[in-house]
Amino acid sequence: SLYIGTYRIYISTDRGATWTLPGGAQDLTNGGTVSAIGVGPANVNTIYSGSSDGKVMVSTNGGVNWNPAGTNIPDRFVKSITVSRTNAAVAYLTVSGFGSGHVFKTTNTGGTWANISSNLPDIPVNTLLVDPRNANTLYVGTDIGVFRSLNDGGTWSAFNNGMPPAVVTQLTAQQNGLTQAGTYGRGAYQLATIGNAPVDFDGDGKTDLSIFRP
Repeated sequence: SLYIGTYRIYISTDRGATWTLPGGAQDLTNGGTVSAIGVGPANVNTIYSGSSDGKVMVSTNGGVNWNPAGTNIPDRFVKSITVSRTNAAVAYLTVSGFGSGHVFKTTNTGGTWANISSNLPDIPVNTLLVDPRNANTLYVGTDIGVFRSLNDGGTWSAFNNGMPPAVVTQLTAQQNGLTQAGTYGRGAYQLATIGNAPVDFDGDGKTDLSIFRP
């Protein structure tokens, strides 16, 4: 399915040929726009939305009915919502702005959210990736590069070897763990390791270090 947000969410199940509005006229924002949508393969009827004015909503019936979620999320622009591939009740949310936490996790479908920003700098977090081979390994793309946590947000460390100082806008990974990062104005990069195992990234017969390469 495809999802588009205005102040509501439209859904297409035929690759954009037609669109439905399951939630009718209900506004999912506080007067802003829907800035993030999160849906996981474990249950596509559970949909999370976040808005440019910090409002977080959740539907458990495919977008027909929506309820507030994450009342303890700071009043910031919601940049991303990433739902667990195996459990729709588990999701991660990131926000921009300053003077608050920037990464949050729910394990009860948005009933409550825990701040897992830990030692991250006080900077906007634009995107989050759960390592497809290890759900305890998280990556976030921030305004000053990539940070990684090996313990589900308990602690974070910079993870930018090979990348210029840049705003990271998107992180994605293949199922085997091969990871790509998109930046604002500095191109796209690919991690030269799969998970924690070195691989021969450039085909020269030698294993490469854990380093991002253009």
